[in-house]
Amino acid sequence: MPFRFARKRRTEKNFQRIWETESIGIRETEEDISPSKVQFVSVKHNGERYEIELPWKSDCLPIPDNYNLCYNRLKSMHNKLSKTPKVLREYDDIIQEQLTSGIIEKVPHPEVETRTKEDVHYLPHHAVIRQNRETTKLLIVYHGSAKSPGQERSFSDCLPTGPNYIPQLVDVLARFRWNRTAISADIEKAFLMISNKESHRDMLRFLWLKDPFVFNADVLHLRLCRLVLGLRPSPSILGATLMHHLDSYKELYPELVELIKDSLYVDDLLAGASDVQEGFEVYQQSKELKAKGGFNFAKWNSNPPVLLQLMNNEEEAVVQSKTEEANQPIEEEDESFTFKSSVRSSAEDPWSLLGHRIRRSVI
Repeated sequence: MPFRFARKRRTEKNFQRIWETESIGIRETEEDISPSKVQFVSVKHNGERYEIELPWKSDCLPIPDNYNLCYNRLKSMHNKLSKTPKVLREYDDIIQEQLTSGIIEKVPHPEVETRTKEDVHYLPHHAVIRQNRETTKLLIVYHGSAKSPGQERSFSDCLPTGPNYIPQLVDVLARFRWNRTAISADIEKAFLMISNKESHRDMLRFLWLKDPFVFNADVLHLRLCRLVLGLRPSPSILGATLMHHLDSYKELYPELVELIKDSLYVDDLLAGASDVQEGFEVYQQSKELKAKGGFNFAKWNSNPPVLLQLMNNEEEAVVQSKTEEANQPIEEEDESFTFKSSVRSSAEDPWSLLGHRIRRSVI
């Protein structure tokens, strides 16, 4: 079903042509910037999700494995986290959950390996606690820029930054406020939905403890199966993968693809529609399109209470279906057996977008 914002899009394109004519010879052309984006990273779909190869610089290998640095930092971080057992428990819970879900995996037989291999590298990691976040308060960040004393280059130094896929924030916000019906969402765990090529995973090893609450616990050798924050090209790899996915479906969803490209800031969607019906179509088709690439839009929000209710009804139907498929009972007292809705529950809730509080009445 075509969207009714086609007329608005034509108006925007007419203004764009005017400004492009005025800037001939000043701004970069598409021919200038597209080759670097095409050649930056290899992206392919493995049947479940997108898989990438790390874009190495040609003159940066081999890299020292950094094992001793990571071991010492692990001990230091563990001593610090042990003073707040609740945070330590949450840290370990995240590690265990990611092991179960396949985001990370155990290194097979690390004790019989020599770490002098050129394709082995360890990354230190630490906790970032975000008290102002509505969902995950603790985030594990991997430090790709860490290097031992006397080491000339870090892991990140051997990876290119990559082209910028992030649009101007002022443009995104201006387009967002154009519409009477505002819609926002974000891509759930966007970086972790992209797989690393298996042959590159030994360059993304890290250390943890078998039982962090036991004195002198055994050290676990783990490795990252998915893209993570903390590496220099990660934002650009995410952008390249999302653009590759959108371009793959631009013939099937031409107007929706253009809308998402104009409205996506890293992993945050700030879009809109002319009315509730069109907004609901954007919600439904966006989720359908992103699911084809293994991504999921979550934390949906909007200003009309009617649209919020429609999205909630849709999400609750999905929750019910998934719960029934898992053959698990729905109990209000125990949320661990249910799938949660990804839509804000009330139009009166505070609405924060990209760090800014939004008043619904002025949208």
